Amino acid sequence: MKKKAGISTVMMILFLVLIMNRTVYAADFNASVSSANASQGENVSVTVTFSSGANIGAYAMKLTYDAGILEYVSGADGGGGGSVQFYNDYVNSTSKSYAVSFKAKTAGTSALTLETISVPCDTDANDMTVKVSGGSVTVAAPAKASGNNNLSALNVALVYEDGKTESAALSPEFSAETTSYKLSAGANVTRLSLDVSAADGKAVVNVSGTRMDPGSNTTTITVTAENGDVKKYVIYTEKETAQETTTEKATETTAAQQETTQQQEETTIQEETTETQETQESQENQPGSLDVIIGGVNGYISDIPEDVQIPEGYESYTFAYNGNNIAAARGLSTDLVLVYIRDAQTEEGRFYIYNEGNGSFTPYVCITVRQHMYTIFDIPENVELPFQGTIGNEYQKLFIDIDGNSVEALKYDAEDLYLVYAMNWDGAYNLYYYDAKEGNFLRYQYTAMEKQEQNRVTVVTEDSTQKNSKSLTMARNIFAVLTICFAIIAVILGIMLYGKKRKAEPQVYEEYDAYAEYEEDVKPMDEKRLDKELDNILKRK
Repeated sequence: MKKKAGISTVMMILFLVLIMNRTVYAADFNASVSSANASQGENVSVTVTFSSGANIGAYAMKLTYDAGILEYVSGADGGGGGSVQFYNDYVNSTSKSYAVSFKAKTAGTSALTLETISVPCDTDANDMTVKVSGGSVTVAAPAKASGNNNLSALNVALVYEDGKTESAALSPEFSAETTSYKLSAGANVTRLSLDVSAADGKAVVNVSGTRMDPGSNTTTITVTAENGDVKKYVIYTEKETAQETTTEKATETTAAQQETTQQQEETTIQEETTETQETQESQENQPGSLDVIIGGVNGYISDIPEDVQIPEGYESYTFAYNGNNIAAARGLSTDLVLVYIRDAQTEEGRFYIYNEGNGSFTPYVCITVRQHMYTIFDIPENVELPFQGTIGNEYQKLFIDIDGNSVEALKYDAEDLYLVYAMNWDGAYNLYYYDAKEGNFLRYQYTAMEKQEQNRVTVVTEDSTQKNSKSLTMARNIFAVLTICFAIIAVILGIMLYGKKRKAEPQVYEEYDAYAEYEEDVKPMDEKRLDKELDNILKRK
């Protein structure tokens, strides 16, 4: 009986241990990268995908490649020189993909290998099993590069002080073989606007020296062929002084008056109407002004200079503005358009973000925090502020310095803490807290508590969600251990009570048996025996 009870107890303890403290195994974390082919000198894109059967919580992975064959361009969260990184602190979905762009430097095949920086976890902070599959990029040697560095078209327009433009005639007329030209400009011409086209689509064209000062001016168009051969077209422009222009205008006015009088005598009203219509159509077809005013300072839009590098994550782009084609840049993963604007006085330039909705320009300010890139914008008018505050009351708009750039920000009542509006590396816009003292960025997130009580703000840091999940898991494990301990103590107490009871039972049975034997030895007396016993007692007395 005791042996059966012991076996039952052991089985009960094992059952409780298996039920209360079983290990939870998370789902697989599948990491893969596609393969691609390219020719030397081209850009090539591959797709990196992270997926799972459960919601992914966080991961940190890297992709290695042969830096001698490929050069990283964009698409990852950081890196270069042989490896790029991918970080995400809270995915909360079953998959995440990246389009990673490389430039093919030399012929050959580069293996693409995914590796783990830190073990991924699901949304409950359970570690996931990483399964990777690699890819490759094969770069083929290019065909013989073209040496065509000719222009196929060269059109010049004069831009006046009032922003109006007028076509200008080169001397001699344009020819691809002719590289030197002359041009005259009036005193009120501020610069030249050029529309140029290369004969070979793979050739690169750059223009410099479009500003016009009184006297001699030189404008250079540089055409670089695919194989590196360079040809320069030069326009020599003589700009008149104000006095020369006044004398010339007077002469032109007199001649024009005489010509007009003669035309009025010789032509009919119908001919005059036709001429007016043709003049209007000609003016409408002229390119518009490239002059802009930013922050009260006069400037103008120009092509991106040859010696200015396009920011990371952007590519060359032909931008149409007021009928002019401008060499600009466009985001690879966003729709942002960057244009290069020069100061009309100093000729110094920088990149600006063009807002197509209202035609405005915002200084391009991009900062990198923990290998994540943020592009800062002006504060929108309709943005929802913390604590239901408003600009001019709880918040004051001002300009602060971030990495040498003046950006628009909002100040509350905390020292060295500001709110800025930025776009992250995924193209998502949001308010961010900027700590001017530490140089840190924290994403601002609205909480249910704030919307109900209107008195709280929760700032979610990059790893707070993961820490909370791990704390909850730890609490569950502690509760399971305590439950098992209480169960074991209860079983031990039960065993002790049962054993004590079994020890007490033989003693009761022995006393009962002795009593039964005693009753068997004592026999009841009859009347004669009873009388005899009484007589004996009386005699002794």
